[in-house]
Amino acid sequence: MAIHLDLMILKLLSKEDMYGYQIVSELKKISDEYFSLQTGTVYPLLRTMVTDNSLEAFEKECAGKPRTYYKITQLGRQKLDEGAHRWVLFSEAVNKVLNS
Repeated sequence: MAIHLDLMILKLLSKEDMYGYQIVSELKKISDEYFSLQTGTVYPLLRTMVTDNSLEAFEKECAGKPRTYYKITQLGRQKLDEGAHRWVLFSEAVNKVLNS
C-alpha cells in the first residue's frame, strides 16, 4: 500500500520550511510514531520533488551548521490540494466498503 509520503511532505512544508531530518522527525511525531522513516527514504524523494518543481531547496545555517532546507512551490501547493482531494475521495470509498 502506498503511503503517499510526497503528499505528507507537501503538507508539512505548506506550514513551514524544513530540512530533511526535521521532516522525518515531524512525520514521526505527528503520526504518533506510525511513520518512523529513515532519512535515506526521504532524501531521494525530496530530490525528486525538487526536480519536478514541487519544492525548492536552499541552504541555511542551523545551530552553526549549513543545512539544505526545502520550501513548497506554487506547483507543490497545487499538487497538495489535488492530492488531498483525491485522498478524501479514496478514504471515503474505502470506509464505505469496510462499513458495508
